Amino acid sequence: MDVETISEITAEVLALHLSTSTREDILAHAAAVHGFLNLLVREDLGADGDPTVRETVVRAYALLAAKAPTRETPCFSAYAHVREAADLARRLLRIWVGRHGTARGGHPPVPTSGEHP
Repeated sequence: MDVETISEITAEVLALHLSTSTREDILAHAAAVHGFLNLLVREDLGADGDPTVRETVVRAYALLAAKAPTRETPCFSAYAHVREAADLARRLLRIWVGRHGTARGGHPPVPTSGEHP
């Protein structure tokens, strides 16, 4: 698991501002964050034994099942979608790091920004 890359890209997404971000930036980040979510939901995160983790995984699956933003998607909708995806990816990554530590990736844990898994 590349903790550092996922952390950096999701931080970039959460730092985007609707008024200064281009549609191309938003869509490019959406593709990357969807890839991270697809990777993370397939990991052993302990969802069977923890209702909070299970809820987060279910939310991630629901977001992935929803129609991904396209060039025709209103900019605000695409922006909101990619921010939600980044938030969920960060939550799942923190859960993964909590279960597996950083030995597999050798990177520090994801910094928290006040949200809880």
